[in-house]
Amino acid sequence: MARLPWLTDALILRDRIHLALGKLSNGSPIFAGCDENGSPLKGHRHAYIFSESNLALGIGANGEITHVTIYAPAGFGPAERSSLKHLRVVRGSGPEVSLPF
Repeated sequence: MARLPWLTDALILRDRIHLALGKLSNGSPIFAGCDENGSPLKGHRHAYIFSESNLALGIGANGEITHVTIYAPAGFGPAERSSLKHLRVVRGSGPEVSLPF
């Protein structure tokens, strides 16, 4: 099994996930954080991406990321849910990361 990213890589992983979801969703405002005119969404309704290291699973003892949570106060519509469903691998600088669901 490939090495899990470290919790210290959380911002890098978040950015890679953010870019991937933007592409998969064709620029959904929930993932872009802006409306179709480029104005920021009001009320912080955009998606947030959080990384976690959970020792309860028997992994994460060395600070590996064990979970990624994606939350949006506005919720996810069909296009966003489809993008989340199709996000399986995150590529970019650093090792490729598989996201099993």
